[in-house]
Amino acid sequence: MNKINNKRIAKNTLMLYARQMIGLVVSLYTSRVVLEVLGVEDYGIYSVVGGVVSMFGFLNMSMSGAIQRFLTFALGTNNLKELKTVFSVSVVNQLLIAVVIIVLAETIGLWFLYNKLVIPPERFQTALYLYQFSIISATLSITKVPFTAAIIAYERMGIFALVSVGLMVLNLIIALLLTVSPYDNLLLYGFLLMLTNVFAYLSNILIVKYKFRDCSFKLVKDKAKYKQMFSYSAWDLLGCMSVIAQGQGLNMLLNIFFGPSVNAARGVAYQIQGAVSRFSGSFMVASRPQIIKLYAAKEYEQMHSLIYNSAKYSFCLLWLFILPLLLETEYVLTLWLKTVPEHTILFTKITLVVLLVDAWRSPFITGMHATGKIKIPNVVCGTLLILTLPISYLFLTLGYAADSVFIILLTINTITLFVEWSLIRKSVGFKMRDAIKKVIGTSIMIAIVSAILPIAFSYFTESNFINLVIVSSLAAITTSFSTYFIALSDDSRTKIKQKIKQKL
Repeated sequence: MNKINNKRIAKNTLMLYARQMIGLVVSLYTSRVVLEVLGVEDYGIYSVVGGVVSMFGFLNMSMSGAIQRFLTFALGTNNLKELKTVFSVSVVNQLLIAVVIIVLAETIGLWFLYNKLVIPPERFQTALYLYQFSIISATLSITKVPFTAAIIAYERMGIFALVSVGLMVLNLIIALLLTVSPYDNLLLYGFLLMLTNVFAYLSNILIVKYKFRDCSFKLVKDKAKYKQMFSYSAWDLLGCMSVIAQGQGLNMLLNIFFGPSVNAARGVAYQIQGAVSRFSGSFMVASRPQIIKLYAAKEYEQMHSLIYNSAKYSFCLLWLFILPLLLETEYVLTLWLKTVPEHTILFTKITLVVLLVDAWRSPFITGMHATGKIKIPNVVCGTLLILTLPISYLFLTLGYAADSVFIILLTINTITLFVEWSLIRKSVGFKMRDAIKKVIGTSIMIAIVSAILPIAFSYFTESNFINLVIVSSLAAITTSFSTYFIALSDDSRTKIKQKIKQKL
């Protein structure tokens, strides 16, 4: 069974990686065009205004995790009746959440927009329209969650990747339209992005309707199931709020203290972080259903092995891209954007390191969700992560630079990693010493060994395109070899050698 699961994970990861290679190129190009066309100020306005709506999305994030877990668990136990019930309940729940978020966004959110955000007076009316487009986009994203969750639970990553590529193509078209548009580009950008959410919404619904007939909606009157899913998601709520506090909450703080130009720098840094994280995320999207299904099938030893490997390989996949970016950040940003907003270089470097730490957390969080025992970890770790916001506010009030926010973010995320592991080790069934040794110890060893040659080359040469290619190639080669010799077991290396011999 483990062999079959590994093949499925590998196949799904390759499909998602193909999607991400396309997405990386499209994302970097479209971001450059959008920043160039909108300008630093309008780009910052879009980043912060859209973030107001995202702050209310924590309700949706908590339910999204619950839906994914319950659907995958039902498939893992081959309980189709439970699958249908969970899907129908989740559709109703998401509609209710959408209504709540619309009400919050049109009341508290509007007040915040009028009274707290720093927006130039001549762009305020445009910001208001942009805000409404963002609310519509958020509503569509919320109500499509059960359908996306069904596609992932069935592990049909080819379909998932195809829809994603379609969205990428639409984003590319939008960027190209902005270069020739005679209209207000900020307003047009927000409107067209809303239309891409309409495409994603309709695509997911139609795919589930015709491909996964077991996931058909039927009004369920099972109060116990509604209560069970809401209860599960309620404890996940604090964890999701912490993600929003660290993301959009810090973005709001930067806007209040420094204005839209710093939001633009933060937006660029997160564009790069998002593009890189999707590669590691692709591996987790492929392995997450298997972790939950292994727990449902009570194959705990295989689940632990998959969690360790997922954390370790997620780090390695990220490091392959992050190492050259850390060494050549300034040149890459200048090559990509031409005009680099102030603070962007340091923002980018710190957020990439945060990404590496979070790669160790994600598989263990999936294991925690599989067990259903999420109350204490979410309360404790969610509180820790939310502390990023008041601590950052204190430092900014005392006159510290914008960079301090990201240093605080990295520090708290690192502390949270170890606290989280210690809280979930009994429920998930792993030993803290094993996790530190097999995940963190192995990852750091790979990072050190693989970095020697790229660092040496980068230090003794000037930054240019050819040297960037060489540094990236060295990073890919050294990371691959280090992973092969340090991370893989003897059995895994033997299997790889046998497959290479068969191919030859």
